[in-house]
Amino acid sequence: MAAAEQLYVNEGGWWRDWGVFNAGTAPIQAAVDAADAGDMIAMWNCSRDENMTT
Repeated sequence: MAAAEQLYVNEGGWWRDWGVFNAGTAPIQAAVDAADAGDMIAMWNCSRDENMTT
């Protein structure tokens, strides 16, 4: 089992600690899709107006 990671989201995209920035128009949903069980998602200077699904 992999260790839990932190994913970060802003209005332009998402990234993992020390990872590549993934630009997108629905960054919160993209981070949710990329997260594994136990990962945490932190929103940075963005609003939550997306309809998210897991």
